[in-house]
Amino acid sequence: MLIPDLIADLASEYPDRKDPFTTKIKNGITIDRIDISKIAAKELARPAGTYFNLEFDRAVLDRENLESAMESCIEELRIGKHSSVMVIGFGNKTLGADKFGSYCAELIDVGEKPGGCVYSIAPSVEGMTGIDSGLYASTLAKLVNADLIIMVDAMLTRQPAKLLNCLQISNTSLPFGEGVAKKRSLIGSLPENAKMMSIGYATTTPMNLSSLKSDSAKNQHLDFDTIAVTPAECDYYVGMVCEASAKVVNGFFNRMMME
Repeated sequence: MLIPDLIADLASEYPDRKDPFTTKIKNGITIDRIDISKIAAKELARPAGTYFNLEFDRAVLDRENLESAMESCIEELRIGKHSSVMVIGFGNKTLGADKFGSYCAELIDVGEKPGGCVYSIAPSVEGMTGIDSGLYASTLAKLVNADLIIMVDAMLTRQPAKLLNCLQISNTSLPFGEGVAKKRSLIGSLPENAKMMSIGYATTTPMNLSSLKSDSAKNQHLDFDTIAVTPAECDYYVGMVCEASAKVVNGFFNRMMME
């Protein structure tokens, strides 16, 4: 079964939780801040931390407004100053619904900066490379002794209205072993004291096919219960949001390493 990544989807299933949940609207973009405690994290099976859920109408989305909203969220996360930063873009760059992370990684301005160095990798998926993507990413992060790791990936949402209309930013890692095509595996150990940040874009929604199975499919013993549904215009919006995200992240690095 495909399990949605968006914390807002999962948190809504626990209406009695006491974690802070605040909402504000900036230039037509609704921003929910969700602070997940260690107790709630166990219930949700997600890392404890601060999550921002940015919702918008992609049909009228102004890219500059999205960039401004993302910048304010990242500033509020108080990531701090770091000198060795690695961006890990997960996903299959040949698949529109799954290329958000890998494409974003390609747009990062890598190399030496006045205050440190920026690295970026796109480990693809194990089915294409034969290499466990989580292990690959964690090994390289340790090799360069990264003190800030930013994970970028496509995400699933239970709510079709959020498809291509929702971005998540947090000061936690992404949940592995789930997501689009269930491609992510458990990431290996990371450098000690490394801080985390993640950016995800909702590109798919799960659809249960149990009720749609035909007698012929049942007779063939086809084993599928859930598929990921993606809008036809996915490529265009993934490209736009990815370029906006990369621009914001590059600006964040430049400011951080110039201070």
